[in-house]
Amino acid sequence: MNSLIDTLLAERDAATLLVIADDVPGAIARYGASAPDRVVTTLAPHTAMDTLAADARRYDYAVLWGVLEVLPVAEARGLIARVRDVHCPAFLLVSDLDAAPGWDHSGLLAMALTKIEAPAVGPAAYAFDIDSYNRRREWNSPDHWANPENFDRYRW
Repeated sequence: MNSLIDTLLAERDAATLLVIADDVPGAIARYGASAPDRVVTTLAPHTAMDTLAADARRYDYAVLWGVLEVLPVAEARGLIARVRDVHCPAFLLVSDLDAAPGWDHSGLLAMALTKIEAPAVGPAAYAFDIDSYNRRREWNSPDHWANPENFDRYRW
């Protein structure tokens, strides 16, 4: 799992990193120490929601490690949604779903996460990236909506 985190952090090259975990993985500690201008903010899962609610700062990337195992389902959903919608355009969630009561693969898909690694035993990795979440479609553009050339001529 550390090699996956190393790869994702290297691809992102995030100047600001939010880590929500009780124990910070070694890959994240190495990443923060590898450049002096990187800012790594670490929060405990139980206090993360209150801290994030008081500070609407944006981060380049986030890693949520073991959050589902220690928080009730409703709190974990709120935390994931807040990180996704307010604080980060992309993040990685690492969790052992066998040790996370109330969570399964479909619950994480419903939170707009994509499975990127799921070993038979141990933690699975899910990711969110706003850039690849909603692909561009031809029909989903102003050209195919309500005839923009008639906006000044007609009222509907």
